[in-house]
Amino acid sequence: TPYVSNEQSKICFVAIPDSITEIGAWAFYECEDLTDVTIPDSVTEIEKGAFYGCKGLADEKGLLVVKNVLYNYWGSNAHVSVPNSVTEIGCYAFCECTGLTNITIPDSVIKIDKEAFYNCQNMTIHASAGSYAEKYAKENNIKFETE
Repeated sequence: TPYVSNEQSKICFVAIPDSITEIGAWAFYECEDLTDVTIPDSVTEIEKGAFYGCKGLADEKGLLVVKNVLYNYWGSNAHVSVPNSVTEIGCYAFCECTGLTNITIPDSVIKIDKEAFYNCQNMTIHASAGSYAEKYAKENNIKFETE
């Protein structure tokens, strides 16, 4: 059974029980006051957008990464480097980041949601030749440059 929160409440900390194996789609949608979440190893699936809008969970660079998935970016930098710990870039992670012009994606990233860069028209992906990021850029008509 997916774990789903009540987005109307002002939750700051969530400890997901070991009995939970899946966090449902949009479970913590727009829970901006959420500042800490503990996810046990029993959770093997986190569905689309589960942490979208959880600004309180973002690091000092504005990146929200949970269990190696980059869910959101709230910074204003024109160039962002995705951390090497990230294996997936989630749905709407960089949605409407119109000031984002360059993103460096490491080889560790092996999945990028089709809507990850929704409405980011002037962006160039920088990554290794032959990487998943290069394939993604070509399939989605995004400018690509080899790192």
